[in-house]
Amino acid sequence: MPGDPLTPSGLLSWISGLPERNALCVDCGAGTTGTANVLASTYEHSIALDINPVHGHCEPNVRKVAGSANHLRFEEGSVDLLISIQAFHNFDRDKHLSEALRVLRPGGVFAALCWGEVDIPAPVKHAYTPVFEAIDPCWETARADVMAGYPGISIPGEAMTLPETYRSHWFDLDQFERYLATWSGLQAALSAGVEIPEPKDNDLERIDHVFELRWPLIGKVFRV
Repeated sequence: MPGDPLTPSGLLSWISGLPERNALCVDCGAGTTGTANVLASTYEHSIALDINPVHGHCEPNVRKVAGSANHLRFEEGSVDLLISIQAFHNFDRDKHLSEALRVLRPGGVFAALCWGEVDIPAPVKHAYTPVFEAIDPCWETARADVMAGYPGISIPGEAMTLPETYRSHWFDLDQFERYLATWSGLQAALSAGVEIPEPKDNDLERIDHVFELRWPLIGKVFRV
């Protein structure tokens, strides 16, 4: 799509305008309610649904609900937007899609979004290539599906083309190292006793003091 990339909140605003009505939206795997709160500005009622107790501040028209995305406790044809971010791969795919088609109102929208491969500046990527190669076999099986934006999802309806969307953050090397430590692939590698090599010193010298990382927000959106 033409124009500058959207921010994540800009993409949510774009998705909010797709359903024919704006009465009820449901964020599945809601976590800390951030998405449900953003959507609350557009919808009469916004549900933050999670299998575990949901934590976080809620806008007045946001309701926290404990429940499974595989068994949605909503009436048939009652939901205008059913959305998840970085959660669909944790659901039972067939059950969730079947439930989506049951609860969505005609003209409603289904969205399964996720964070794609982080865009790392070339000098940083080159320096840390040995690290990335060491942990690559240790990533979860679902990672490939997530990094590709859930390519296997298909439901009856109109497939919508997502605008290009990113979130970004500036790091120095210490902050980048702390970020790497949060990667589940690295944690799994350490647990498995994999020896993690040091980054390449020659490439480290060419890295700017601070540098930007960007994460694309990708996935599948359908209007039923």
